[in-house]
Amino acid sequence: NRAGTAMQNLVYPVMEEYAKKQGFSFFKEKQFSWLEAAQGISIPNGLRDRKFDVVLTTSSWKVNIETNF
Repeated sequence: NRAGTAMQNLVYPVMEEYAKKQGFSFFKEKQFSWLEAAQGISIPNGLRDRKFDVVLTTSSWKVNIETNF
């Protein structure tokens, strides 16, 4: 929907900048299977084909942020 896309265009750059300042890795709108392959994060079978909104990672933790605009 257009409102959701507009909010993503406003919020994602802010989140990405914050992640960069904090030293986090920032990933948006990819499938969990990509995250598992690229980052070596174990993902349950039921989530591998689903798409995430935002994931922030460091060497010691990973956070999935789901957004609803």
